[in-house]
Amino acid sequence: QGQELPSNPVDEIVHFVKSMTSSIPKVTKALCIIISVSTIVSCVPILGEWFVKLFGLVAGSTLGKMFLWNIISFAFVEVSVIQCVVSVLALITLGKMVEPLWTSVEMVKFILFAVGCSGIVTFAFTVFRYIVTNIDSVLFDPVVGSSPVLAAFVVAIKQTSPDLDFLLFGNFRVTSSYLIGVYLAFYLLLVIIQSLSLQEFVAILASSYFAWFYLRYVQDHGDHRGDASESFALHTFFPPPASAVVLSFTTIISSVLGKTVGTLQAVSGPVTAIKRTTQAAAPNVVSSNAAEPYLDANSLDSERRRSRALKSLEERIMDDGSSKDGSEV
Repeated sequence: QGQELPSNPVDEIVHFVKSMTSSIPKVTKALCIIISVSTIVSCVPILGEWFVKLFGLVAGSTLGKMFLWNIISFAFVEVSVIQCVVSVLALITLGKMVEPLWTSVEMVKFILFAVGCSGIVTFAFTVFRYIVTNIDSVLFDPVVGSSPVLAAFVVAIKQTSPDLDFLLFGNFRVTSSYLIGVYLAFYLLLVIIQSLSLQEFVAILASSYFAWFYLRYVQDHGDHRGDASESFALHTFFPPPASAVVLSFTTIISSVLGKTVGTLQAVSGPVTAIKRTTQAAAPNVVSSNAAEPYLDANSLDSERRRSRALKSLEERIMDDGSSKDGSEV
């Protein structure tokens, strides 16, 4: 009579699951649930095929049938159970380190920006590939997979924990700075051995870039936007041999962007958000010539304000003079 009855095994499982998931942040938990449910549905005969065609990125249906949502929804549809398990475990690990530092709203904005831009680029690439190859299947083979979402998280971990080491295979360790490079190299290998379509790799690559772009230039920190630190510059994602090449490329892009901003300000007035963005890119610029567009944009703005002030002063002097002449008469 003094002994406790053994608890229900089902209750024990439920309690274990709750204890394991209680520490997972809200948005990360929602992502894991969505990806898990999509995997289950996609494995159901007939229903799964319809589900993938409806929510996967099928370029022929995006504009042809106005399935515009598939530009975003494709990254939350998973058809491989193994990939689903890997993605969920990786998202939980990375999400616990990233999401608590942000708000849930910021996390959603980050994911939708990276995935949405990735979907647009993948759609454009698919249409371009169809025009070049004239193969109908290119337009109608669905692009799905949670890898673009995971790629965005991998980029974010570089910002939040730049010196963190990850143990991947055996004793092989890689810092968070180069983790995205290893991630992309792995999927490139899958493309080479024809285990992954070129469109799916483009989606992963584009998501990685736009995740970095959002954190570098767009993310709102209240008093400023983006992360202008040298440690988060694009070339720091690559090992030394490749970083110099990337640095040269980004310097050219920064210079072109600065000239574009200067033109916009000269035509339509100050563009504060864009100017702040280009100034955040300044750490990437290593030469004084590359920094000149930013100075030109600012000088144009100052010159325009000075011209307005002089014109206003002249008008005021003329008004004063005319009023004095009237009083003398």
